[in-house]
Amino acid sequence: MPGTDLPGVIAAGTYYWNGRNFLDVMNRKQTIVVELENEYYKKLIIDVKDPQAAVELLNQK
Repeated sequence: MPGTDLPGVIAAGTYYWNGRNFLDVMNRKQTIVVELENEYYKKLIIDVKDPQAAVELLNQK
């Protein structure tokens, strides 16, 4: 499955390395990696407005 990749600008779409991964990244400094189990994608690699807050929210139980 193709993705869009303009180095230093954007990486978006499905990429395969060590499994199927989804990327939507325009700002590497605001990127988080969400590891999934038993899902279509192995990882979601996305940029978010506040990476620290996003990680804290995802880690809440």
